[in-house]
Amino acid sequence: MCSFIIPVRPDSPTAFAPLVIFILALAEVWKAHWRFIFDNNPVSTDALYASFQRALAKRQAEDEIFSSAG
Repeated sequence: MCSFIIPVRPDSPTAFAPLVIFILALAEVWKAHWRFIFDNNPVSTDALYASFQRALAKRQAEDEIFSSAG
């Protein structure tokens, strides 16, 4: 496992391990691919970027809930 973390945004203290960022990005590309196959939704870089940002925000919120509960 990597011993360093990558800040997601310069104005945010949130940081993720590189593997987490890679997995989230790959999952969003895969979801967009299947939306194209089954629903005929075109894939665009803008839509992919927006869904990736939402996935990062969701992961950040989950991490905050987990850390505050424990």
